[in-house]
Amino acid sequence: MEELVILGTGPAGCTAAIYAARAGLHPIMLAGPLPGGLLTQTPKIENYPGFPEPVSGFDLTDAMMQQAERLGAKLLFQVAKELQLDTPVKSITLDDGTVLQAKAVILATGARHRQPENRGRLQGRNISFCATCDGPFYRGKSVALAGNGSAALNEALYLCGVVECLHMIVPGGELKGPQLLKERLERHPALRLHLNSRVQQTQEDGEGNMTGLVLQGIPDGSLSTLPVQGLFLALGFDPDTALLEKTGVALTPDGYIMRPVPGRTFTNLEGVFAAGDCTDPHYKQAVIAAGTGAMAGMDAAEYLRSLAP
Repeated sequence: MEELVILGTGPAGCTAAIYAARAGLHPIMLAGPLPGGLLTQTPKIENYPGFPEPVSGFDLTDAMMQQAERLGAKLLFQVAKELQLDTPVKSITLDDGTVLQAKAVILATGARHRQPENRGRLQGRNISFCATCDGPFYRGKSVALAGNGSAALNEALYLCGVVECLHMIVPGGELKGPQLLKERLERHPALRLHLNSRVQQTQEDGEGNMTGLVLQGIPDGSLSTLPVQGLFLALGFDPDTALLEKTGVALTPDGYIMRPVPGRTFTNLEGVFAAGDCTDPHYKQAVIAAGTGAMAGMDAAEYLRSLAP
């Protein structure tokens, strides 16, 4: 039986593993479907303490995982498919059928990209949620990015350095996000800004390649067309907690894990703790996720010490 299993290897999961490993727990970390979490898709991070120069999300989370392993955590590149958390011994069934049993679990499952409401009309193979992953395929072409806020600005800045022309489609009347990012983006010659607009549907040729978008004006509902070869979606994030819906872990109406004791990482189930973006409907910052991960690692260690005879 394991002492501690941590679901997730983003900043929250890795920091929880670091603190738990230093407490002598030898935790197991489950990397899940996206090792390192969504932060790995951020090309440049400038606000994480300790890095005078920008660092990529991939490099940052990779360093965190290596640090956790060096201290004694064990990393498994597998996905949890089923959880039993409402018993003294927790069971985690993995995608290969292996069942892990543990005295305590930390949930650091992070977030997932929010899907568009009109998903049925946004089809084709030229739609992406990750500029870092797919932007280079559109070098020298015209593409669109739909979204607003800090994550969307970062995606747009990356794409502006790759594509010939980026059409940024914003549902409101102004860009939102850090002032430094807004100023950089607005100065970029590749940017074409479309305020008070949303993507109504995609247009394709007979082979499924995107040829353009139909835009809808807000609030007048007017329609216009925009010739582009790809669409990137940066519509925000939702907590990645679908796996928890039948486990007894209390969730908010929006799907975030509830932590009933202020300032602690306890969930409503004994021996189950939660940290990171799956608990945070507001900030969505790596440094805050890492901080709650440290709290969860310490809370789990304290709990496990209380079980000792």
